[in-house]
Amino acid sequence: MSLKDIFSPFDILCNGKRIDVKTRCGNVPLKGNYLLNCQAEHISIDKDVIAFCYFNEESLVVEVLGGLEVNNIPGIAELKRKGVGESNGFVYKCDTFVVRPESLLKLEELI
Repeated sequence: MSLKDIFSPFDILCNGKRIDVKTRCGNVPLKGNYLLNCQAEHISIDKDVIAFCYFNEESLVVEVLGGLEVNNIPGIAELKRKGVGESNGFVYKCDTFVVRPESLLKLEELI
């Protein structure tokens, strides 16, 4: 067995689609003004879909929020460059695509 057999650029293979799962964690319910993010370097042709989840650390509930096809992310999500700050003081440490949960598609539509 080689490292290539162990490490993969995606998390799940479903119906031939390579899915990378991104999970946001918090201890409060997810609100509409929250942004979901994915490092720009993770958007690559070796994946078909990016799926977004939210893990509530207090209730221990994981919510599958939906996803986007990788080739559609640049047209739907907003690219925030490294060093750009948000009004709440958060500063992006790398180029990052951000998207609101309501912009996601149901995973059933993507796979």
